[in-house]
Amino acid sequence: MNNIDLPELELEDWKPMEPAKGPPLPKFLNIFWPWYTPPTPPPGKANLYGRVTDAETGLALVGVLVTLDGMQTST
Repeated sequence: MNNIDLPELELEDWKPMEPAKGPPLPKFLNIFWPWYTPPTPPPGKANLYGRVTDAETGLALVGVLVTLDGMQTST
């Protein structure tokens, strides 16, 4: 039996990623092409923006909680 704790997923979460953003895998996996950078948010809407990468490999890390000046976001 599989004991992996998966989040509640909707049908929309299983749609594939847009080709310009990442490989054709479900969106909820948040796997992007290394060269893709999300659009810059409008001023005042978000102050915490970026990508967390592994220091040795340079690969993006998924599922990291980042806190800066009391604001939090997950990668």
